Amino acid sequence: MPIPILRGLPYFTTPTRMTVGDDVVTVNPFQIVVWVAVATKGRERSARFPAVLDTGCGTSFIISPSMLSKWAGINWRSLVFERGIERRHAGIIVPHRRADIWLLPNQYDCRDEIDPILPPTLLELQDGIAVFGDGEQVGNADTKKLVAPRLPLLGLRALASANLALKIDSQNRRVWLDQLSA
Repeated sequence: MPIPILRGLPYFTTPTRMTVGDDVVTVNPFQIVVWVAVATKGRERSARFPAVLDTGCGTSFIISPSMLSKWAGINWRSLVFERGIERRHAGIIVPHRRADIWLLPNQYDCRDEIDPILPPTLLELQDGIAVFGDGEQVGNADTKKLVAPRLPLLGLRALASANLALKIDSQNRRVWLDQLSA
């Protein structure tokens, strides 16, 4: 029997705003926002923060050093460097750091409310998370040129390895995500 994670998660046709810590961020139309936390060694969970579910993203998770620090409370330097990953963006090798992602379940038909009963789902990322420098050198000198997205991105690659089923109801602008039984 499938285990629900996202249930009727709405997305919108107009820009919306949301508060993350002390920041107010704008979510663009048709962006699907999920709530996540970074899992470090021992599976400790960071503070929760929003990420855009991006089925076109070629990696599991992308975040800037400043968002990782400000929203998750984690310095990128504290995460182990993942060797052997050669994914490039704009010709620059993107450094990956050892971490997994907790995906938090929404309350039915709410974007910004977490379900207090359903447990979060751990997405074990083989390649860790991609840290885009956004002006900071997070790898070789060229990594300073990597411009991070406005909000972190959770890519389809992260869902694929966790035996999840994604359904997007575009007519009603709702998203469903279930963990399939093993």
